Amino acid sequence: QEYKVSNFEQRLMNEIEYRLERSPPVVEDPADGVYEDVPVEQQKAPVFTTVLKNFKAMDGTSTKFVCRVTAKPPAKIFWFKDGKQISKRSQHYIHHSHNDGSHELSIPHLCMEDDGNYTALATNPQGRVSSSGRLAMVSEKNMSVANDVGNPDRAIVRQRYDITYDTTADEESPIEKYYRPNFIQKPPAEINADEGKLVRFDVKVTGLPLPGIEWFINGRPVRQDSLHKILVRENNVHSLLLERASPMDEGQYTIVATNKAGSSTVNIQLHVAAREFTTPPAFVQRLSAQCVAEGDPVRLEARVVATPRPIITWKKGSDQILHDHRTQLYQDDSGYVCLQISNASLQDAAWYSCSATNKAGISSCNCKLDVYSQLSNAPTTKRRIRTPHRYANLAKVAGVDMREALTPDAQLHHHILPESEEL
Repeated sequence: QEYKVSNFEQRLMNEIEYRLERSPPVVEDPADGVYEDVPVEQQKAPVFTTVLKNFKAMDGTSTKFVCRVTAKPPAKIFWFKDGKQISKRSQHYIHHSHNDGSHELSIPHLCMEDDGNYTALATNPQGRVSSSGRLAMVSEKNMSVANDVGNPDRAIVRQRYDITYDTTADEESPIEKYYRPNFIQKPPAEINADEGKLVRFDVKVTGLPLPGIEWFINGRPVRQDSLHKILVRENNVHSLLLERASPMDEGQYTIVATNKAGSSTVNIQLHVAAREFTTPPAFVQRLSAQCVAEGDPVRLEARVVATPRPIITWKKGSDQILHDHRTQLYQDDSGYVCLQISNASLQDAAWYSCSATNKAGISSCNCKLDVYSQLSNAPTTKRRIRTPHRYANLAKVAGVDMREALTPDAQLHHHILPESEEL
C-alpha cells in the first residue's frame, strides 16, 4: 500500500541520498562485472526514469521496491537501508536486474525490523544518482484494532508467519562495517608553555562510525569553563583551548576516541613555566663625582636593586668600557657595582655612566671624573661669594656707621628727660 511520507521523513531520505552520492561506502560484488566499453563522448550519467515509492506494509506480508535507470554505459545498482549497504548475498533481501534498465529489491517475508528508508544508488563513470523510498511497517495487532473499530462484528483471520533468519557474516543484512578510530592529526607528545599564554591541542580522528572524543587531565575529565574550551570544527578537528595556562593546568592530557570498533588513545605531557616575579632596576646609591690626581686609583661605585639580577653596562661618554688589566668591573648579588681604574690618566677625565637592564626595565646614573696633573696644584675649592650685610643699604641711606654700631666699645647715648615737679 502506497502512502505519503511526512516532511521530516523526506528530509531524512534526502540527507541519505546526499551523503551516498558524494562519498558512498560501496562494496562491489564480483558478479557486478565491469562497465561496458563506451567512447567517452557517448557516455551519459545515470538518470532515474522511475523512482522508488513509499509503502506501508503489515508484518508477515511481502513487498518490493522497483526503479528504472537509463545510463551509458549501463549503471550498476547498489541498495541501502538507512544508509547502510545491503549485501547481494542476503537471503532476506533479493536483488533483481533486467535488461530494460529496471531493478528490484524484493522482501518476501516482512518483519518489523524492515521498517526504514531504502535507497537505490546508480553509478557509472559519468556520475552517481540515487532514489529513496520509505517502508513503514504496521503490526497485525494494530491493523486488527483499526479494522475492528470500523466493523466490530467482523472476524478477521490472518495468516501469521513465524520466520527465523540465520544471518551469517556472508548474509549480513544490511552490511555494517566498523573501523577503529585512528588519529591522523595530533599534538607533540610533550609541550612547554609559559604561564598566562594560550595553549591549544588539535586532533583529527577517522573511524566508522564517527568516533566520540573525550578529554582527560591526569585521569580526570576536563571541565569546560571560561578558560578551558572544547571545540569541534566543520572539518572534524577537535580542539582543547587553554585561554591562559597556569601551573594548575600542568600534567598529562589524554584524548580518547571511541566507536563500536574500539578506542584509540593519545597522551600529551604539558609543562607550564611559572611566571617570574620581576622588578625594574633602581639605583639606591648613585655614582658621585670625583677629582683625583694623575696616577691615583679611582673607584666609581653604585648600588642597584632589581629582580632578576640586572645586566650592568659601563660607558665613558658614548664608548662602552670592557674589563681589562687597567679597568676592572665588579658586581655582586647584593647589587653593588664598581668601576675601578688602576692608575688614572688625564685622558680618563670624562663623564661616566652605569646602566642596569633586566626583563622589567632599564635604569642608569652618571657622574663626572676630573683628573689633574701632579705638577700643578690640585684644584682649589670654589671661591665663596660674599653677599653684603643686610644692613648695608640702611647705612648708605641713613648715614649710620655700621662698624661703630657693632663695636663692643660703642657707647649708647640716652636723652635724660627732666623729672616733672608734679611727680
